[in-house]
Amino acid sequence: MKTCKVPFYSLDKIHQQCGLALEKAFKDSLTQNWFVLGEKLKTFEKEFSEYLGCEYTSGVANGLEALQISLMALGIGTGDEVLVPAHTFSASFIAVIQTGAKPVPVDVDALTCNLSLKKCKGLINSRTKAIMPVHLYGNPCKMDELLSLANEHNLWVIEDNAQAVGASYNAKKTGTFGHINACSFYPSKTIGALGDAGAITTEDSKLFEKVERLRNYGTKLKYECDEVGLNSRMDELQAAFLSVKLPYLDSWNNVRNKVAANYNQAFVDIDEIQIPAITQNSNSVYHLYTILTSEREQLNTFLNEAGIQTGIHYPKPPHLQKAFQNLANQQGDFPVTEKISTTTLSLPIYPGLSSDDQQYVIDKVKAFFQEKGK
Repeated sequence: MKTCKVPFYSLDKIHQQCGLALEKAFKDSLTQNWFVLGEKLKTFEKEFSEYLGCEYTSGVANGLEALQISLMALGIGTGDEVLVPAHTFSASFIAVIQTGAKPVPVDVDALTCNLSLKKCKGLINSRTKAIMPVHLYGNPCKMDELLSLANEHNLWVIEDNAQAVGASYNAKKTGTFGHINACSFYPSKTIGALGDAGAITTEDSKLFEKVERLRNYGTKLKYECDEVGLNSRMDELQAAFLSVKLPYLDSWNNVRNKVAANYNQAFVDIDEIQIPAITQNSNSVYHLYTILTSEREQLNTFLNEAGIQTGIHYPKPPHLQKAFQNLANQQGDFPVTEKISTTTLSLPIYPGLSSDDQQYVIDKVKAFFQEKGK
């Protein structure tokens, strides 16, 4: 690739806005001399609950363990099955497997790229204990329909809210619909820590109490282990950094929406591009801006040569990866997911992406398809 003109993602603008406050948060934490399960974590947990509009938040080490602990708190384990979208990051599968349960892939909707509820129905059986929807790319799933299906079959719902913090469905924030829900604060997410961090949210006090034990070895009182848990605590530094960033989140998400709107308008008349549909009554946060095109490989090379960094989310579905071959899924089992994996391309989107850089991306995408059409 030539010299990078437009990076796929940059934190420069974000850290220009809040860098001094982040430095102060670090110094305060250093002076405080308390780094695990302290007041800064309690403060962020309270702030995050208030932001989402939920009762309880428990900070954990990362998004994967947020999912795993959520499943553990529900008692899901060996012999159980959990419905997960086939088109997702591998963490969705790993979290279920770590509990001893079996992830059951479900093909996704061709328009939204999110979990297909219609296809869920045919996979529910006596072993099915939960549905784990992923708000992919920051686009909320149809949570009212999903909850109705879950209630009909007495299933737990665990929202994977890793890519959608700040998004809403029917004017309610994602991460507040399920019985228990997982967030990721990986640095490139809509709100990112300066390292790994995650959180679990719930309205259920008993689930919250269990999560609090499970994230801390399974203990309530020090040196008294009530159950087998994990060492998965969000540290004080990350909590302090996230408290600094949280007040900016809505404005950053608004910027993402404006960039996406510019792209949408520019690409709407390009027949070779499909833009994934946003779920009705939703506010997406566009953690990623993806397009679908059969010309993916050529377009990707063309943009990279023009100095535009891109991403592919995701090039190989979990059901076709070596780590999950014991699930006995094969090529062709999930045709929509497999088509997406060969046609999806993610374009730069982030707070601080200048109007000139947006226009450069748009011009280059248009130029590619104009040249192809000659």
